[in-house]
Amino acid sequence: MLQRVKPEGTNLKVMSEFNIEVFGMAVTPSNQLLLCAKGKTRLQHISSSGDLTDSVYDVSPLLPIAIHVISDNKLIVGAGNDKLKRSAVIIMNKKGDKETVYEHDEHNQPLFNNPSIYHYM
Repeated sequence: MLQRVKPEGTNLKVMSEFNIEVFGMAVTPSNQLLLCAKGKTRLQHISSSGDLTDSVYDVSPLLPIAIHVISDNKLIVGAGNDKLKRSAVIIMNKKGDKETVYEHDEHNQPLFNNPSIYHYM
């Protein structure tokens, strides 16, 4: 259960509530909360109206499992797909463009050889 809350005195008022499985989250410099939600190829975010929506960050055909905000509003996204036996680390800019994808070495061999953590997605 993911809840967006607002402090009111000694209590928390629930602004919105989502029954989703979240694998990772990060806050951008513009205070946008990004989420890696189960089964979604796009990172999700909570809009100002409180709705859970798709962001511009799409790692298809992989599924995001971890995110981190770095300098210049860029993201590092860890993603994988067990059915495709693929995993990667992706650098994305604030527009959602994939700038760099780390998936294979110079001999076209996978850099990550155990994407089995994605089997439950």
